[in-house]
This record gives sequence, C-alpha cells and structure tokens, in this order.
Amino acid sequence: MGDTIVAPATPFGHSGVAVTRISGPLSFPIINQLSKKRGFTNRLATVCSIADSDGNTIDRCVVTVYKKPGSYTGEDVVEISSHGNPTTVQYIILSVCAAGARTAEAGEFTKRAFINGKLDLVQVEAVASLINSKSIENTRHQQKILRGTLSLSINNLRTKIVSLLGRLEHQMDIDEEDWPSTPPSWLVGGVDAVYLKVRHFKKTARLGRLLNRGATVVIAGPPNVGKSSLLNALSQSSRSIVSSSPGTTRDTIEVELLMRGVPVLFIDTAGLRQPKDEIEKEGVRRTKNFLKRADLVLSLTDGPKSKKPLNAGAPT
Repeated sequence: MGDTIVAPATPFGHSGVAVTRISGPLSFPIINQLSKKRGFTNRLATVCSIADSDGNTIDRCVVTVYKKPGSYTGEDVVEISSHGNPTTVQYIILSVCAAGARTAEAGEFTKRAFINGKLDLVQVEAVASLINSKSIENTRHQQKILRGTLSLSINNLRTKIVSLLGRLEHQMDIDEEDWPSTPPSWLVGGVDAVYLKVRHFKKTARLGRLLNRGATVVIAGPPNVGKSSLLNALSQSSRSIVSSSPGTTRDTIEVELLMRGVPVLFIDTAGLRQPKDEIEKEGVRRTKNFLKRADLVLSLTDGPKSKKPLNAGAPT
C-alpha cells in the first residue's frame, strides 16, 4: 500500500482535544512540511504550530510520530492533537491532502494493521466491537481478545489438531502390523482434549454474543394485559402509552437497558388477536416477526388460566 491516508481518530464534535491520524510513506514529509520542522523524535510528543500551503497558521498542536513497524498500522504514522473544533480538524485534513495524502476509507487504518501483520482477523473484529461497546464488562472482554488471548487459544487448538493428524498419519505409514482394534491412548487423550476445548468455546460463545450484541426481549400477549405498563416499569419512564382500551399499542416501542453488563433491548408489541383493521393487522404482523428473532419472550396473560402458547422460537 504505497499511498498515504489521513482521517480523524476521534469522534466528530466539539471537544478539548481532537486527534488526526496520518499513515503511509509520506507521513513524515507531510508533517515536516506543515510544521516547518525537521527531526521529530519517535514516540515523543512535540508542541508546534502547523500551517497550510500558504503559510497560514492552522493551530498550535501536539505532534507525535511513530516509525514503522512500531505503529498501529505497521507504517510511518503521525498523530496531530489539535483543539477539538470540527472546522480545525477539517482544515488540517485538507492541508494534509494538499500535501499528498488522501482521506482514509472507513476502517482503513485497521485494514492496514491486518495487512501488515499487526492484527489478525479476530483482533480486527475486537477493535470494532470495542469501539461500539455499551458496557464495562464487554469492554474488558474485547480488550482480552485485542491482546490476543482468543487468537492464542485458537492457534494452540489448531496446533494440537495438526499434531494429532501428523502423528496418526506417521503411525499408519510406518506401522506394518494391522491397526489395533482400539485406538491408542495418546489419540483418545488428544481427541478428548480437543473436544473439551471446542465445547468450552461453544459454551462461552453465547455469553460473548450477548455481551457484544446484547439480548432482545419481546413483551407479547393479547391486548390490554399490561405489556406497556411492564415496559414503563422496567424503563422507569412513560415510553409506552397506557390505556384501558384494548389495542392502544399499534407499533413496537423499544427501550434499551443495561442489565448486569449486558445490553438488553425490550420491545413492547401490539396485542395478539384477530385484527380489526389494516393498521392493527400490520402491528400484529410486526409482533410475529419480532417473536421469531427474540432471545427471550415475556408472554403476558390477563389471568391464571393458561391460554394458547405463543408460537415463538425463543424461550418464554
């Protein structure tokens, strides 16, 4: 990848500090040109003014350079910390582009980190999950993955499988006698160890998905059984309109709550009954669609007598 890219490394908006990142072979020449300064020390924050091609001062910034391969992308990287004004950040990016760079595509810095061997695919996914994390628990979980904990476990498992296959093939090639009726202990023990590790991955995968993506809980049942009241009680707000008239809720109402570190999306749905008009018919159709993709269904009734169970693919 011979070109040089630039993009904001901090979210859009007003703040005390904003960071603009440059990566590629022209990173150092560009910052030298903008700052009129030579010889930035690797990984040492340096205060200096940067200016556009006409010599107009853009801002007084803190500049840090990272020489390859010891950077996030594995390329020469420059980070410019300026005042957190979107106009200033845009001004910096335009000036960097005028000096020979181009604006980065979404995720391109991490893409370059992968191409240059700084991150594997599991770690790349962890970067995205960490950025979008909604809880402290998931942040900790993704940090472990980003440090390579999961990748190391997967690679160790792969090594065990390859070792077993190699030993098995070697044994079959050199053994002139008939293969024993019972498999050797080293093979049984090795396969059992692999099985237990895969089983552990499977058991923890659901928890990881819940921490990362959250859970969807659908509140469903016939009209006027307290679905909206339950949602309001859970959210401690008046998100849903509550009325004694059946069929008040026509569309779905969604509230996301954080429960023990897991983002949980509660969905209040239209009452399930024979629709009386086209609007209610659409509401019932949407309710049934949400029931199909729910992780959990809270099925409400208006009395102790059990009614026809909901046809949902999730636990109720």
